[in-house]
Amino acid sequence: MIEELTPQECSLENFKRMHEILIENQCITYPGFVDEPNNFNIWINNMKNEKDYHILLYKETDEIKGFLNYGFINEENWIAEIQIDNKEKNKGITKKLLKRFYNINKNKIKEVYAFINPNNNLSKEVFINHVGFKKLDRYKNRYVLTINDLKNYLEK
Repeated sequence: MIEELTPQECSLENFKRMHEILIENQCITYPGFVDEPNNFNIWINNMKNEKDYHILLYKETDEIKGFLNYGFINEENWIAEIQIDNKEKNKGITKKLLKRFYNINKNKIKEVYAFINPNNNLSKEVFINHVGFKKLDRYKNRYVLTINDLKNYLEK
């Protein structure tokens, strides 16, 4: 099941589980990563302070297995992050979240943007090689995907 929320509608318990997944993934991607005590509150406040920000929670038996956060910045649609519980990777959750994102936004946008960290090999593999994000030469680490290319990926 995928639940769509604004940050204001998201419960503290959901935020805590999302943050656990995020930190677990950060520690895998960046060995030696240390989560600072105030990062959780900063992370939540950043989401709540965005004007048009959305959260998609993928749940099985009421447990969050992954999430996709997105919003609009200067009329551009941005995927802020996609995080999947490490034990649930390679089970199609990313594709399910992207499909829901597509169904919500297919008539509203022509493109979606994302920053992809050049040191995150898993993100590069998934979002560049499989999903089809293309690098925008003029911006460091900024990638774009047309809504039609997203549709084509989802139909594979």
